[in-house]
Amino acid sequence: MKRLGAPPTLPKDIRVWNSRLLAEVQWLSMQGLITVDLAASLRANAGAIDRALPVERSQVDGEDDDEEEPTGSELEDLDGPAPLRVEAR
Repeated sequence: MKRLGAPPTLPKDIRVWNSRLLAEVQWLSMQGLITVDLAASLRANAGAIDRALPVERSQVDGEDDDEEEPTGSELEDLDGPAPLRVEAR
């Protein structure tokens, strides 16, 4: 595990390190250099580490998601009750 080094301290860096760890474990397991049980245990621990990290939020230009333009269908204002749509089965 000299190739991985010690785990970093920042969440983003830990995620990258954890991904490299999983790749290394998979490679060693495929080559038969570690047991299936050890590989499963290491994968479980990597998953626990990932779940313990704070949720990573993706922000574009520092804007809040609530301020973005809607991407769905345009809604129309109706005068009076909305028409009822019934589908035959």
